[in-house]
Amino acid sequence: MFARRMLYLATLIGVVAFHLFYTEFDSYLLLVSLLALPVISLAVSLPAMLRTRITLAAPATVQRGRKAELTVQLTSGGRGAMPVGGARFRLVSHNRFTGAEPYPARVYLAAGNAQTIKIPIDTAHCGCILHAAAHVRVLDHLGLIALPVRRCAGTATTVLPAPTPPDPIPKLFDYAAYDLRPKPGGGFSEEHELRPYREGDAITSVHWKLSSKLDALIVREPMEPRIRPVLLTFELSGTPQALDAMLSELTWLSNRLSAHGLAHLLEWRDGTGKLHTERVTDEKTFETLLRRLLARPAAAHALPPASVAPKAGAYYHVGGKRAAGEVRA
Repeated sequence: MFARRMLYLATLIGVVAFHLFYTEFDSYLLLVSLLALPVISLAVSLPAMLRTRITLAAPATVQRGRKAELTVQLTSGGRGAMPVGGARFRLVSHNRFTGAEPYPARVYLAAGNAQTIKIPIDTAHCGCILHAAAHVRVLDHLGLIALPVRRCAGTATTVLPAPTPPDPIPKLFDYAAYDLRPKPGGGFSEEHELRPYREGDAITSVHWKLSSKLDALIVREPMEPRIRPVLLTFELSGTPQALDAMLSELTWLSNRLSAHGLAHLLEWRDGTGKLHTERVTDEKTFETLLRRLLARPAAAHALPPASVAPKAGAYYHVGGKRAAGEVRA
């Protein structure tokens, strides 16, 4: 646009100089025509300029390191309408998780009724990357006059971690913790717990031989095993590289537990230091939670350790320096 304006200004200066030295009607007509040219161009281009829309489209999710592209499309008017002279805007991208801005970049779209360009998305680090177009301007046919385009919705792409096993792989399954709980409705069970009789207990559950020895009613209550879920703790702090490594290990561990049908707990502190505990039952639940985590800022400094949930069995701290690689039950 700047080059076109400079070219028009240089041409106008030349015509004015020509008119000063050659005062015939031809030079006057040439000068008036040149002065009226931007007005005529705007009048012809205005209907298409007012109908111009800039659309941003990007994949909702992409795995870290994979190729992804942001599609920018310009549309103006319908079939048979006069084309616009192009458009320009500043592309703003912001990673909400790390706070990085991969690029702002100037984007230029060529003249026409419809134009599409593709811009690579930076997938080097995990996070939710927001894409928006700022200072959008559409040009007339000559490229001399620019009008703002207000309707331009943004889009977002969540860069997910690539699952990577920790080294060494923790023996979470060997340390799976079991306990017993009363079997709902009673019935047959290989495990029983002896306890004093309570009002409402069935007479058939009374252990008569032991009751006679203790001179008190003792009941054999049927019990059933219950798996205490594995707890994975992690920190949302550190450099982008450290966060990527931690999230890759967390994804691998969570997906492996889900593949074996084991529900597990995730516990962490967010960027403000608030403690969160979530139950994960399958890979879809984990991905939904992960996308929510990546849409919020990580902490800029180290966070206090997360507490161990009382209902958890074995627990493992993913990444970081605190008890990394250690499984406790």
